Amino acid sequence: MTDTSPPFDLGSDALQRAEARLRPIVRALVGDARADDVLQETWLRALRRSPRDPAARASWLRRIAINVAHSMRRDDARRRRHEDRVAEQSPGVEPAAAEAVERLQVQRAVVSAILELPEPYRSTVVLRYDGGLEIAEIAQQAGVSEANVRQRLRRGLQRVRDKLRAELGRDWRRAPALLAIGWPRGGAAPPPTLVLASSSAWLGVLVMNKVRAALVLVLVTALGGLGWAVWPRPATVMSEVGAAAAPQHDPGTAPAASVVDTSVAEPRRSLAAEAPAGSAPQRWEGAVVDSRGRPLAGVEVGIRPRGGPDHAVDPHGWVPLAETATDGGFAVSGPLASGRLDVAKPWVAVHVRGPDAGDWQTGPWLVVVARAFDVRGTVTDAEGVPLEGAQVRCKVGDLLDFPRALDQTVRRELAPVRAGARGEFRLPAVPVGLGRLEISKAGYRAATVPVTEATPATLTVVLEPAAAAGLRIEGTVTDPRGSLVPGAIVQLGARRTESDAAGRYRLELAPGARVRSGEALLASMPGWRAAVIADFGARVSSAAEASLEQDLQLPGPALRISGRVLFADGTPVVGAAVFPWGETPVVGMQLVEDLAAPADIVPLDLSGPSVRAVGRTDDAGRFEVPGLTPRDYRLRVLHREQGWGYTAPSISGGAEAVVVQLPADLFGEVSGRVVTRDGAPAGTISIEVHTRVYETSYSVNWVHAGRTEATDAEGRFRLEDFPRAGVQLEFMGDGFVPEKIDLEAGVPTSGLEVVLARRCHVRVDLADPALARARIHFEDASGNKVPIRQQLATSSSTSSQHRLQDGKSKVVSISEEAVVMVARQDEQVVRVPLALEPSGVTLITQ
Repeated sequence: MTDTSPPFDLGSDALQRAEARLRPIVRALVGDARADDVLQETWLRALRRSPRDPAARASWLRRIAINVAHSMRRDDARRRRHEDRVAEQSPGVEPAAAEAVERLQVQRAVVSAILELPEPYRSTVVLRYDGGLEIAEIAQQAGVSEANVRQRLRRGLQRVRDKLRAELGRDWRRAPALLAIGWPRGGAAPPPTLVLASSSAWLGVLVMNKVRAALVLVLVTALGGLGWAVWPRPATVMSEVGAAAAPQHDPGTAPAASVVDTSVAEPRRSLAAEAPAGSAPQRWEGAVVDSRGRPLAGVEVGIRPRGGPDHAVDPHGWVPLAETATDGGFAVSGPLASGRLDVAKPWVAVHVRGPDAGDWQTGPWLVVVARAFDVRGTVTDAEGVPLEGAQVRCKVGDLLDFPRALDQTVRRELAPVRAGARGEFRLPAVPVGLGRLEISKAGYRAATVPVTEATPATLTVVLEPAAAAGLRIEGTVTDPRGSLVPGAIVQLGARRTESDAAGRYRLELAPGARVRSGEALLASMPGWRAAVIADFGARVSSAAEASLEQDLQLPGPALRISGRVLFADGTPVVGAAVFPWGETPVVGMQLVEDLAAPADIVPLDLSGPSVRAVGRTDDAGRFEVPGLTPRDYRLRVLHREQGWGYTAPSISGGAEAVVVQLPADLFGEVSGRVVTRDGAPAGTISIEVHTRVYETSYSVNWVHAGRTEATDAEGRFRLEDFPRAGVQLEFMGDGFVPEKIDLEAGVPTSGLEVVLARRCHVRVDLADPALARARIHFEDASGNKVPIRQQLATSSSTSSQHRLQDGKSKVVSISEEAVVMVARQDEQVVRVPLALEPSGVTLITQ
């Protein structure tokens, strides 16, 4: 039959529109480097043949691009496998010049990162990896606890990782140069402590001494792996850097598992390979339990590449290690590839505590798992029309019946997905009974679907249209003389647009869009003060018509404050940042001054907010803060490198030649004693130093100053020549609630007494249905609320109250000072006296 369909239109306009749609999809599949090749092949195939239905051409072209991308990925994978086989068969071939240069760049980056570590991290890392000292030996030599040494090692290595990631990119572990410097060519794996005479050829290029050379080889492996000196075989290193030829495992063959409750243990089956001669052996031990804390037998435990998807999502690179015994335990020894511990289908890990979360040398793994399956479905409107682009997110709930504390665990998070052109979606490995789907799309009411054993294999989710109609906000932007301003940024919360050549702007709000009553409407241009209409969100919420008209006028050019910052003796302060302090943000964490700062200002990153209204002191201490308005400001002088901050008295916007002179007592002695509530000394308590870097009317940001101290056996501490302003000391110890002390200018800092309370864990289970959704809080003997804490490996939270679910709570941490729990729902209030124990978990019932 002759194909009579019209030829595909590849005119310039059609081509640009099609490329705009396809390029993000192709880039996600093959990356930027191959995206042009895939698109070119797609156009060639489109010219050869067209779809019969013109309305289906967009989806037809999309399928062609995806097929071409998958084909290209397979070809690339085959080529890489072939090149790897050739490389393995020719171990004596010297690397190309480009590879040698890359290897030297990696070596130089690692050495630089190590030498730039502040004390005590640098000396601790050198003693451990070059001196070959054990943890206990380093602790004795430094006069600190073993826990403190492990903390210094962990943080030091993390700083080196961060620097390498910044210099070499997020995929620095996958650099081929890492393989070349992981071990001598053609030789066996080296021991943890090395004298690298055999590598003198390339070390001579860097003119390294023994310490630097040893650190390069040891830390490249340590940083890419578990954070310690582990020397794997070449196959292990290939697994570490994500080689395509890594062994694969079929998740469909996972052995059946059963929940058991027995104290009889059987020998754990180990699937690890034998360690080669000369390798430093490793040992991992742990237990796999379900969401109620019961041990699970027959669960396959393995390693997936660090940073890759869960094994339940993608089995590529999966390395099986062991199956759990009847007590849920597993033990593995030998050379272990780096990566994350995971479990095979039909299980998925929801909480994991181990090397990724804490000190793996002092405690076993804890892996909390749940049964999981892939959830597929479609999202439509009430008439059955597919809703392309609807967001599907899985929320993993709290473990309400888990009897143990989950401190320092890594909690599972699933990335959201978008529904395709036909409304279809797929979420892999959703925990049964713990997960719920949240489906949303602009203009529709969101829907929530719990995932249980009864959830069908294929879902159909119907979203109802939002009741409210859309809203249009429009107007003009002018300067103080009434002239139209093109290119001005107009914002309402996270929504933003730009004024056109005639100064007109338009903001479109989708049906059902929520706007907070306190949100401001504003227009901004670099170098001009912003026009701000406060509380414009209240007007939007009460709008009765489909459109609002609001003109915006920029008040005038932005002002500056200029001057000098001097120490008390008159010497200039060099390299400090100066910026507004304690202001109220207008959009997110942005100040109105940030919007008015010149476009060429380099923003100041304060670990969250990015400040643009900032000046920096030069060699003479001179500074200039732009973007200001004609009113008084408190300016913060922050020296990140020296770890201090100082807030100057009020200065009017537009002032010139001001002098900010630091107080004479800015630096001095900080000393005191740490005790428990009964007055006993608290020895070997870690003292972390944080710098206060950002403050608004409702939030404060602190960053670690790179300094950690510890109390002696009598609980005493003494910090000499220490910054006594803009600094926070946090006292932390095993089994204690952290205590913080803020240091500011003029506050006495000698003879401090810090009282630490012991940490207790509680879980609530109330039978009264009238308290199923009660809010609970804890009080001390004086009736003050005691903070409720949860400390995970990647996040921490502190709150004054907690809402129950079906009368239950997860395990939370509180201070031993708590003497009563208060549960309140509607008019019903219940007070439960407490008898807390620092060890274990206290169950609170009525």
